[in-house]
Parts: sequence; C-alpha cells; structure tokens
Amino acid sequence: MVAAHASSLESVAFVGAMDFPCSTKGLAEIQEAIRGNGLGRFVVAGCSPKTHERTFRRVAAEAGLNQFMFEIANIKEQCAFVHAQPEATQKAKVLVEAATSKCRLLIPAPYEQVPVSSDRVLVVGGGLSAVVAASHVSDQGFDVVLVNSNAVLVEDVVTAIGQEASAEHIQRIIKVLRSRPSVKIRSRAEVVDFQGHPGDFRALIETPDGGEDVRCGAAILALDAVAFAPSLKNEDERIITQREFQRLLSSHVTYPRKVVMIIPKETSEGTCGRSCHIDAIVNSLRLKELLPSADITIIGNEVRTYGMCELDYRRAQECGIRFVRCEGEPVIQHEGGLRVLVTDAYSDATLSLAAELIVLSDLLMPQNTRRLAKIFKVPVDANGFLAGSYVRLKPTSTLREGVFLCGSAAGPRLLSEEILGASTSASEAVSLLSSSFIEVGGTVAEVDPEKCSVCLSCIRSCPYTAPFINEDGKAEIDIQTCQGCGICVGICPSKAIEIYGFTDAQIESQSSASIRGGGR
Repeated sequence: MVAAHASSLESVAFVGAMDFPCSTKGLAEIQEAIRGNGLGRFVVAGCSPKTHERTFRRVAAEAGLNQFMFEIANIKEQCAFVHAQPEATQKAKVLVEAATSKCRLLIPAPYEQVPVSSDRVLVVGGGLSAVVAASHVSDQGFDVVLVNSNAVLVEDVVTAIGQEASAEHIQRIIKVLRSRPSVKIRSRAEVVDFQGHPGDFRALIETPDGGEDVRCGAAILALDAVAFAPSLKNEDERIITQREFQRLLSSHVTYPRKVVMIIPKETSEGTCGRSCHIDAIVNSLRLKELLPSADITIIGNEVRTYGMCELDYRRAQECGIRFVRCEGEPVIQHEGGLRVLVTDAYSDATLSLAAELIVLSDLLMPQNTRRLAKIFKVPVDANGFLAGSYVRLKPTSTLREGVFLCGSAAGPRLLSEEILGASTSASEAVSLLSSSFIEVGGTVAEVDPEKCSVCLSCIRSCPYTAPFINEDGKAEIDIQTCQGCGICVGICPSKAIEIYGFTDAQIESQSSASIRGGGR
C-alpha cells in the first residue's frame, strides 16, 4: 500500500520494494535502479538516518549522484515500532510523501576533499584516560602533544586498581611516553584557543615557558571528573567515603562489624553514575571475605549493576548483605551511638540502623569542562559533563568533526569503560588521520550575497567561526569549518543564509505534504 501510494506521487519515476534496502543486495538494487532509470535523486523508506545516512551517501556517490541527493523516511522507528498496522501504514504514507516532496527540491550540496595537513594528535588531560589515549596514538606511529594542567600525570594512581590497570602498569606507560621523542608532554599547561578543521587544527597552549602554537589533525578531550564527598560527610571520623574505605580494607587493621553504606541520589552537587553502585557492592564483598560476621546494609534509591557485575549483586544477597530502597534522604544521628534513620520505600517503615562505620559513595563533578567546551566548540549537559554526538554509534565522537571524547568528564563510568573509551577515541583519531584527505561540506550554510547586508550577525553568533567577510565585502561561509548547526540561518535578519538540505522551500514543501496526510 505504501509503495502504491508512492507511485502516485508527482515526479516519482520508479518505486521498488525490498525487505532490507541497507543490505548488500538491497544497495546493489538501488544502484541498478538509479542507473537503469536515469534517476537524479531518490528516497529510502526504512531505518533511521542516524544509522544509515552514510551508507546511502556512499550508494549515491557510486551511482554517479551527488552524495546528498537523497532523503530518508524513517518508517521503521516512527511507524512500525510505535503504531498498530492501520495507523502505521497511514503514517508511513505521510512520511514517504513528505520525504518525496522535500527530495524533489534538493540541490547538489557542495563538498570537497581537503588534504590532511598534520598527523599530530592533541590530547588534553592528565588522568588515566589521557595516558591510555596518548599511548595508543603513539603506538600507531603518530605524534602526540599531551596537555596536562597538573604538575604530574595521573596524580591519584591509587584509584587505578584491578588487573586491567594497576598503579605499576600506569607508571610503566607514563615512563614509555616520556621516553618517546614523538610524544611531547606539556605539564601545568592550558589550551586557550582552538581553531581550524579536521586534518588541520591549530591550538594555542599556555605553558610556564610562554605560549605555544601547535598544529594537529585531531584532538582528544580526555578529561576526568573530580571525586568529592557528598554533603552528608562531616568531621565525624566514623563517616568515610568509598575511597577511604578501600584504603582501610588494605591496611590490615581491625575491621568494623556494623557498616551502613549510603548511595546518594544524583543532585546538583554531582553524580556518581553506575560506578558508585558497583563500588559499594565490591567493597562490601571484600569486607565479608575479611570478616564474614560483618553486618552490612546498603541504602540507595536504586542499585545499578549490569553485565558481569550482576553476579556480584547476587553474591552480595547470598552473603547476607541487606539492601534498603529509599526515596528520601537518610538521616544520620550522632548522639547515643552512630545510627542511620531511613524510610523503606516498600514497607513505608522507618528503620533505625546502628553502625560502627558509615560509608558514603563519592560524587563526581567535572572541572573546567565548560571553559574547554567553549574553546573546542563541543556541548556540555546540565551538570557540566561533555556530551558526545550519538552514544550508540559514535560514543567518543562530538558534534565537531575531528574532536573526540573519553574520560569520566564525558560521563561517570567504570574503570574498564574509561580504558575502552580512551582506546576507542585514539582509534577514531588515528583512523581520521590515516587517510590522505578528509571530505568536508554537505549540510553546510551558504550566503546569498545579493541579500547580505553585512550586519555581521552571523560572524558574531557562529560558535565555529565559519562566516567571514570576503573580498567583495559580503559574508561568506567556510565549508571546511561549518558544522551545519543553523544558528546563522535563524539569526540573519536579511534571510540571506540557508543550509543545504534544509532550505525554507524544502521544509515548507515537506510540511505541506505532512499536513495533506498521505492522500487522505
């Protein structure tokens, strides 16, 4: 029914139905249809553009078309996954008609291949993630500039424990990095400016010896969040954090018999993500091994364990470790012995738990991320954590091409996840610079010089410094720098700027087709 409706639409020369257009067979059929029917553009009704846009861009290029002369109607996630059959079919007709109306007005978008001018990678950070990322990039034979605002690398190596990253192993990696001439470490340094495009960035670094201009092809923001005690922590020595509890378990002293652990909820103070939940369980199991008679209670709004960590949660239950779910904030009483008052969310009963020791999970708060996010033109969330572009498919990429993320400042995560993220960001940077050229353009802005009044609004508002005044005295967009964010389009009082693939005429045509409702 959807294919029959598509056949009746204006300017449609060919309609083909296939089960998996993104498969090898499906892509070959699309190319054959384009060549055999002399098509100049096409619409794909199927999956999300986020997952398959690059695939169909490649198909268009191989078929001899401009890479951006196609449109995707997401009838899978927006129709089949969320509606029953009659409603899904009708909505699919609407989306296909809307995509066709827009596709009819598409014009070839400009894109070009620019050479990679520098194979150096800039790594910003001084923690575990920065060291691992720099090491992986250096192992691939690329130059690295490691900018660390602290005096030394990985100051708190005590927190880097476990088989995958012991303190000794980290120190060996740092020693190797310092011995390599291809790795330049700048301690007590800050990045104060960052301009350019993928393959040819320029960073201005302030060091104790003065400013340094560094050219690089890619950058990795490997920043770590700072751990601190929540507001429940006070001067009472019987209230400690999970980090302090780890050291206590390794000190071979007399271990406490009654322990209450509190996992705080995410607040404006900070967050602990999943790591604090797993740390509480792992430390509880460790205490049970050292002192089987220990009485341990874990209090929290929820317990986030997944993967193999779920086995630790089951072991904790089997060992007699109690879990209390609460909605409100626990109250700590100091008079007449240390106690914790908490309201159980299931029974609504107020529990009074005696404790020899109260262990609070550390909160994490990113530091200095807002300043660096402004310099590198990457977004941050409400808590100041650096935000990537697409978690599922591009977990380390940002909205700015050529800039990658890793470290706990990109979101609280486990130690193994931090190491994996650092390795992934290094691989992405190396993959980008391994090519002799990089494609730029596509969904970029363009200025109509006849409408431009040279008010400089676009130049003042663009976060990527893409607009400039050309030799004719008119505003012009540098497609190598433009990220297609659309800010200049919305702010231009003369309506002189439009984005390829999202012009006013295209959006109006798409909207009108949606209002018509698939031929109803």
